[in-house]
Amino acid sequence: MDEAIRAVHEQCLRRSRIAMASRERLIHQYVREGFAEREVIGFAA
Repeated sequence: MDEAIRAVHEQCLRRSRIAMASRERLIHQYVREGFAEREVIGFAA
């Protein structure tokens, strides 16, 4: 999860202003694409 947050942060630095909801969406997308074969810890953990 930390990897996803850092990657999205790096992407957002090069963009103009972006909403927090959009950042969250990008993190979810990054996790789905990068870790599709593994189970990811969620809020229930």
